[in-house]
Amino acid sequence: MKNNKLFLPLAVVILVVIGGYYLMQPALKDQGSHYNQDISSSQVEPISYDGRDGIDVLTLLREKATIETQDFGEDLGEYVLSIDSKGAQKDYFWVYYVNGVKADSAASKNITKNSDKIEWKYEKFEF
Repeated sequence: MKNNKLFLPLAVVILVVIGGYYLMQPALKDQGSHYNQDISSSQVEPISYDGRDGIDVLTLLREKATIETQDFGEDLGEYVLSIDSKGAQKDYFWVYYVNGVKADSAASKNITKNSDKIEWKYEKFEF
């Protein structure tokens, strides 16, 4: 019974990540030449900042950097496509962590607290 309670939330998270990946594919193909297509995760410095009570991760990121996003509606929220002209490419995407834990929701959906530490990393996505 305990395993069943854990399985459903884990399955939902996996489906959201995979669904988000496939939903983003058209946007990634249309991003054009204004992105640097030759960057890798080792060439991109992480972006870190503190949370603020009641403010979402995406709003705080907009205060720190120039970003491009794609809105997937009320349920899924807004996903980050590029930060400071470093855009998602082939298998690399921007991923954010809250207090060292990889987030499982869109940045626009995650409301922070003053005690939160946010970090964005440019990482290779592997299935």
